[in-house]
Amino acid sequence: MDIKKGYVNGVDVNEFESLESEENYQETLTQDYDWLILEPYFDREYYVSTYSDIDPQYVDPLEHYYHYGWKEGRNPSPVFDTSQYLENHPDVQEAGIHPLVHYVLFGETEGRAIFQVKDDIQESIMEDDPSDASSNLPSDLFETISRHIDNDYYYRNYDDIRNNSIDPVEHYALFGWKEGRNPSSVFNTKKYIIDNDLIKLDVNPLYHYIKNKDDVDLKVSPSRDKDSLGRIVLGKHSQSSLITHSGINTFYPSEAFSPTDSFNKEKMNIHWVIPDFSKGSGGHMTIFRFIRWFELFGHECTIWIVDPQVHKDENSAYEDLIKHFQTIKASVRFVTRNCYPEVGDAVIATGWQTVNVVEHLQGFKEKFYFVQDFEPYFYARGAQSILAEATYQKGLNCICASPWLKQKMESYGLWAREFMLAYDHSIYYPQLVSNDTDGKIKIAVYSRHFTERRAVELAYAGLELLASRRDDFEVHLYGSDISQELAPFDCIVHGVLSAPELADLYNYCDIGVCFSATNYSLVPQEMMACGLPLVELDVESTRAIYPEKAVTFALPSAAGICNAINELMDDPGKRKEQAQTAMQWVERFSWEDSAQRAEKAIIEKLSEKWSCKVVPPSNDIKASVIIPVYNGGDLLFDVLDKVCAQRAPWNFEVIVIDSSSKDGSPDRLAKDERITFVSIDQSEFGHGKTRNYGVEISKGEYIAFLTQDAIPYDEYWLYNLVAMLDHYPDAAGVFGKHIAHDDANEFTKLELKNHFDNFEQQPLYVSRHLDETRFDTDVGWRQFLHFYSDNSSCLRRSLWNEIPYRDVKYGEDQIWASDIIQSGYAKLYCPSSVIKHSHDYDEKQTFDRSKIDGDYFNFFWGYRVVPETEEECEQLIVNLSDQLKDFAQKNNISDVALIDQQLKNIQAKISGLYVGMKVKLSLFSDQSLEKSKF
Repeated sequence: MDIKKGYVNGVDVNEFESLESEENYQETLTQDYDWLILEPYFDREYYVSTYSDIDPQYVDPLEHYYHYGWKEGRNPSPVFDTSQYLENHPDVQEAGIHPLVHYVLFGETEGRAIFQVKDDIQESIMEDDPSDASSNLPSDLFETISRHIDNDYYYRNYDDIRNNSIDPVEHYALFGWKEGRNPSSVFNTKKYIIDNDLIKLDVNPLYHYIKNKDDVDLKVSPSRDKDSLGRIVLGKHSQSSLITHSGINTFYPSEAFSPTDSFNKEKMNIHWVIPDFSKGSGGHMTIFRFIRWFELFGHECTIWIVDPQVHKDENSAYEDLIKHFQTIKASVRFVTRNCYPEVGDAVIATGWQTVNVVEHLQGFKEKFYFVQDFEPYFYARGAQSILAEATYQKGLNCICASPWLKQKMESYGLWAREFMLAYDHSIYYPQLVSNDTDGKIKIAVYSRHFTERRAVELAYAGLELLASRRDDFEVHLYGSDISQELAPFDCIVHGVLSAPELADLYNYCDIGVCFSATNYSLVPQEMMACGLPLVELDVESTRAIYPEKAVTFALPSAAGICNAINELMDDPGKRKEQAQTAMQWVERFSWEDSAQRAEKAIIEKLSEKWSCKVVPPSNDIKASVIIPVYNGGDLLFDVLDKVCAQRAPWNFEVIVIDSSSKDGSPDRLAKDERITFVSIDQSEFGHGKTRNYGVEISKGEYIAFLTQDAIPYDEYWLYNLVAMLDHYPDAAGVFGKHIAHDDANEFTKLELKNHFDNFEQQPLYVSRHLDETRFDTDVGWRQFLHFYSDNSSCLRRSLWNEIPYRDVKYGEDQIWASDIIQSGYAKLYCPSSVIKHSHDYDEKQTFDRSKIDGDYFNFFWGYRVVPETEEECEQLIVNLSDQLKDFAQKNNISDVALIDQQLKNIQAKISGLYVGMKVKLSLFSDQSLEKSKF
């Protein structure tokens, strides 16, 4: 063996050097070798955050990229564009070689160019004409970086530079950094760009570091090097690690704590230790559902994230939790050696990777394990599989997501209790949907192919065999995209769907196929709740769950699956009977009941050794709901019914302030014992003034406002607002999401949807301190910061004492928000606190409202909300009208009268804004005696 070549991370590279051609390497290279070689080049955090369908708790991101991701055009890091590498190196593409493996084994040595992901950097970086490479460069670039470039290192590691006698300083300055090359062993170009958020900046990273290192805390990492024999040498650092998977290192807290001697079963202190998460993680959704219910039951929860790979800070993790999972008030913390759960009633591990933290914590009365699946089955037999199974020998008390898992945990000698998975009853239910347009049976198939325990290829095998026997069916794949272009049967690929879209699909189809090779999943219940008969694998775990005749079990083979589906296709009566049996079974389950079972289990275990001292709940009012009204009519009482039905673990009051209504509602309101009714003279009403009065007579720590025509969407409108204010103690107020009333037209629905969708693309917690420079220079950003709506909002009383509402004729909410933002306080948006509120205005109402808006924004902030000339406004009207017509056509809206009304409203809106913006005497000036119509 030629020792000059040596090993790459323990892999004998001589083996690859001896191959006759690169095309043959895949026959010799084993999967284990691939993993060892690719790991240093793979950015797990980037992959998980970029591709939301990849859940690191259930699928290894590198495994996914190795098997599927590169074929789907996914990128392993921001500095390696898979598609571009193959496109620019056609020999690699033609040979069908894995691009990153090729680069690691051959391409890097050969000096082949790699390409940064264009979505993440300015595309011009890699597209500049080489002859212009030195244009627009800092005049001192070469002089500045020359002292920090190790010529010997550059030649030693890049044969193409050495062989062509290229000057290292000049090459790195103009091209090398763009190709991901390193200037020395102490500066890693790729990591510097990623770690310091320079991906979108066209700046030489070494020059950036030298110029800014004395003023900014910048992260610098060493790079790999070669010795004189050409062997790769890793740098040595006592804090470094070759371990790349979470849960393998042992965690030891820096200090030991002791638990208190009693607990309050009505208000337990519970800490949840979880792996990091990304959008779409079903396991995390269940965890967060339970945390939310525990908070609704009155308990205090804290979330601890082990080994964060997706989130860079705790607030971004909380915001993702709110946007994509559940609304909770719990604080979110990162586990470090010096920051970890200290003292509480219960600490709960939620995955095998978290057990090594939980087992060493001494300040808790009991330690629990939230077991959602048998995790050793997730991996090939190796370190992760062995360690996952070893967690069942740590003596933790198990709360299990099925009777089968309870039996498994008891087989390890563990204390275990069970709960059943459930579904959202408000989303998944039977609907009358017709699909019989072509005579084909529609089959919904959960095809998350990169999650091995879903056994998706078994489903494919059964369907392909079925297709060889009959062709009267159409398959609807969902759960992920697939790379194939053709299928042997009629097939539609839906990709990742939202919950309402899933419900629509289940109601549209005739048969559902979802396989669970380990513990059962949520998907079958959702199918069953929609009346979709299910085909499931006939394995131990599923037999332990589903009752007789609730599912059609399929033997785990192509023939078994084919026969099971074929049987249901041929027997409509069986499909109907099975669907009814399944619905009766699944209707028994709810997330609230499941959470209560888990709560009961924790209390049961705590009570075995610890004293339970029940502290009576406080009778204090935590939140006050204030509704100013005038001639509210029947709709007002629909609003009140929804408000009074709100659920929360604390007391709230409802105060209705009526401005001498003439519609008979005051008599009804005065008799309503659920509310506090206050009547004022109409002349005393003011948008800010009346709300200030409401705060003065209320008792709550938090003050929520509704308008008389804003209907809370569900039972948690109020709780969700308060939960976010509880989480952010420095936030002054929070506003919620609006959706249109059920009878609103499609254009009104779209306008509201687009408006509030924009807020979900931005941080939920905002203040001027988020970006002071932008606040000072960007008018649009300031306008975004002070948007606020008292149609649905909640403020903190202590802050209102300092900054009350101004007494204005209109728009008190945005003025108040502007005041708090100017004063340095934060504002929140809560996307889960939803009201139905909308107006289908005619052109006169649109003009009048827009005129006030144009005047309002100009008077208080100097905003010019439409162009300055009539000609430009006319062109804007034309452009908006064309957009509206396109929308109507794309959405099959053919109501001519409706479209005509919307076109008139566009003209009225722009005209009104223009007139209001140009008005000489503002409605809001002290000299104006005019009253607002709104």
